[in-house]
Amino acid sequence: MNNQTVFINDKEQVSFFGDAYGFSWTAEDDRCSLNVYLDFPNERLKVLDYDGDADAVSQRLMALGRKNQVSKILFNVSANWQEFSARGFIKEGEIPGYFNGETAHCLSYFLSEERRRSPFVEEEKSILDKVLAEAPNFNDSEDKYTSQWDVVTGSEEYAPELAEFYDGTFKTYPTPLNDPEYVKQIMDNHVEFLLVLDEGKIISSASAERNFNYNNAEMTDCATSPDYRGRGLMRFILDRLGEDMQKKGLQVIYSLARARSTGMNMVFRKLGYDFKGQFIKNCHICGKFEDMNLWVKVLSQKPLS
Repeated sequence: MNNQTVFINDKEQVSFFGDAYGFSWTAEDDRCSLNVYLDFPNERLKVLDYDGDADAVSQRLMALGRKNQVSKILFNVSANWQEFSARGFIKEGEIPGYFNGETAHCLSYFLSEERRRSPFVEEEKSILDKVLAEAPNFNDSEDKYTSQWDVVTGSEEYAPELAEFYDGTFKTYPTPLNDPEYVKQIMDNHVEFLLVLDEGKIISSASAERNFNYNNAEMTDCATSPDYRGRGLMRFILDRLGEDMQKKGLQVIYSLARARSTGMNMVFRKLGYDFKGQFIKNCHICGKFEDMNLWVKVLSQKPLS
């Protein structure tokens, strides 16, 4: 059984036993307040919310990151991102409309030089150039897919099979999708899955992870069985999920695609998403850290700031 220890400030720590994927808490002092999430598999600290000036917040984040031995800190800010940039944070992307219409500036702070450097930059640039040279275009009829396969919204009854499906697709993944209980939990909370079935068996799946506070959603958990790849299933699923998010009044949807995956980046390009940045060694997928491209699609007709 694993023993996990989290330093919640300079002096206090929390220890617990068993398998854990992350731990969230609020760190406060007289200068700032931070709501943070320590992501164990991806060796990173994510800021969920904060209050305080840039100097105090930066100092506290760096101290927490070093104490908990992470190599990357992730931080979305709205207005004063330049103040954090002056303190060593790097802007890796931006999401227009993320904060209820305001742009999110996606900042990262690297606590190790090895995490900061990617050996695949040139290869990934070549792939991105190829993808961006294509014009957005997706006009397949729904009948092309529904006449061959069943399309269903994921519910708890599918959780065990979904967990098995993702376990067979990814050697490692940023979230524990191979755990049926975790899948049920996120379904009950804020994640909507759309599945394609062939004779009752899941062959393709993706999800929309909604952020109710800021009226946006991340399109994620994209996977298709090897025997069914190249048939446009993921484009169809993501198009349907995007339409559903628009009907529910969301302002913006976004996604992260592995920078070395021509296919997934092309999917988002064809669906009219805009490339908005790249996150170096962002998360652990299939046994290694992957660089991730950020794709964004604005759904609302309201003016964004």
